[in-house]
Amino acid sequence: MDVRSYLDYKDSLEDHAVAFVKKYLANSDDYWIDILYAYAPEHDGYDMCSLEFERVICSLFPKKLRPPVLSKWDFESKDDYLVGCRAIVWETARKD
Repeated sequence: MDVRSYLDYKDSLEDHAVAFVKKYLANSDDYWIDILYAYAPEHDGYDMCSLEFERVICSLFPKKLRPPVLSKWDFESKDDYLVGCRAIVWETARKD
């Protein structure tokens, strides 16, 4: 699992654009989301928790691979477990 690369990606404009698409695009659950373009007018110092974008362009790809299920017991904390789960999903999406 490539946690270091995921941590570089985490909280990026692209990461938040994926969350935006998941939240507002109905029936995107069975698809991987590839962000082609995202624009948030106030990106520098922007509060990314608000998920406000002026424009997002994405492609959807059917999920062929499913990420493996991780055991909570393999992690020291709940936060480490959540990061591990998100990292394995991110890595699976990149492979698929």
